[in-house]
Amino acid sequence: MRGTAATPRRDGCSINSWSRAEEVPTRDCACGCGESTTHDFVPDHELRAIQARVREHFGGSVLSFITWLDNEPPPAAPAA
Repeated sequence: MRGTAATPRRDGCSINSWSRAEEVPTRDCACGCGESTTHDFVPDHELRAIQARVREHFGGSVLSFITWLDNEPPPAAPAA
């Protein structure tokens, strides 16, 4: 049984006072599928985006992608 904002759930997790009537801002999924999401990607679309880039830039070879990635220096951290 789920609790309300006034009562905690039985599993001990508290429920915030966020109203379900409030709209959560959405954006397009970063994989390019056109679906809307409240996060960067629709669930499981991170893999879809990675696979598309492996096909486009590495001829579909995951080994070529991993070899390239292992030999690339990591990007510089963004300035704070």
